[in-house]
This record gives sequence, structure tokens and C-alpha cells, in this order.
Amino acid sequence: MALVVGTSKAEKEWAAERYAELADRLHRELGARCLLVGGRSERERAAADTVLRLATHLPADLLEWDLRRLVYLIDRADVLVSPDTGPLHVGVALGTPSVALMGYTNPRKYGPYGRYGDLVVDAYGDPGEGYPAEAPHRPGRMARITVEAVFEKIKLALERYPRRTPSGHPAP
Repeated sequence: MALVVGTSKAEKEWAAERYAELADRLHRELGARCLLVGGRSERERAAADTVLRLATHLPADLLEWDLRRLVYLIDRADVLVSPDTGPLHVGVALGTPSVALMGYTNPRKYGPYGRYGDLVVDAYGDPGEGYPAEAPHRPGRMARITVEAVFEKIKLALERYPRRTPSGHPAP
């Protein structure tokens, strides 16, 4: 599992403490190995350090400046978990099942189009709300995203979108 812990705007980020809890749950319940991927901004580094401090089953710290390595890691992940940021859209473009964490930005405008729309964790809208694609940013909503909601979308991704090895054969 590749986890993107930072973005260009703090309002779009999910709490590092929740990533730590998610990494532990993924290891405990699915036997998954997690990777922290993304850039090396101060905020990303601080979030990654928090995850590494709090997680019992430490994710591999693979934050990189090198875009080619980031794309390589995303391409080979079983599932990508990311808020609305570049790596999320790279994952969707590559065909990596991508769980989009959307709260601050409108998923109808900025979310994955078509592919993996069923994997969006939508904290932007209220239950039953039919918000338009033009609706503006909504601060403070990323905190509404629970570890349980993300975990359920990851399980759905693994069930609906099983990955294949680079050679095209089903993964063992």
C-alpha cells in the first residue's frame, strides 16, 4: 500500500496520526506492507515522522524528490491512498487502484474521473447532499474521514481491482 501523507495545501491533508493507525490496521488485518511516498516538503517530512513515531508496524519511508521513482512506486502499489494531490492523479492515470481522500476539495470537480470513482472517501459532502461540481472548497472536512472508511475502500479496491505483475500475469 502506498500512502501519500502530504500535499501543497495543509487543508487537503489527512491527519498523520490516522495514517499511522491505518498502517497498523493494514498490517494486522491484511498483512500489508505500507510505503510512505511523495515529496520532501517540510510538512510531508513532519507528517511522515509522525507516522513513523506512532505506527507499531513501520511503513517504509520512501519520500523522494525523484519523480521517476515516485511514479515507479505508485505503479507497483496494490493500492494508493492519497488526498487530492499530484500523486493521486498519477495513480489513477497509471491504473493503480487509488483511494481518494476528499474533504477540502470537491470530488466532483477534482476527484478521479470515471476510473476509481467508487474508491473516493467523500467527506466534502454531507450525507444525501447533491452538491454541484462548481461548489467551492470546504475547510475543516478532512477530519471527518475515519480510518474505518479508508480501510473499507482499500478492501473494496483489493476485491474489485486485483493488480497484475509488470509482466501482465496475476500477482501471486
